Amino acid sequence: MILLPYGNGIISRTYNDGNFKIDDSRFSWDTYSIVFQGFMNSKTFAQLQAKYPYYQEVFQLLYQNYQVVPCSSSFRFK
Repeated sequence: MILLPYGNGIISRTYNDGNFKIDDSRFSWDTYSIVFQGFMNSKTFAQLQAKYPYYQEVFQLLYQNYQVVPCSSSFRFK
């Protein structure tokens, strides 16, 4: 809920093994990395996996970048 209003400005990046190439304007890539522009929710993730099954691992890595990392309130960051 917190990220949704800023979804278009969020960028997720993962490594490129050199084989990535799809026709989707939300993605860009170079020799070293793959970038997804926007918020990847579970629906988008599932759609991408269904449309481009060869790249499921790439989508999984990008999707994991959006996951919440829980931490204890015992750790106080200053």
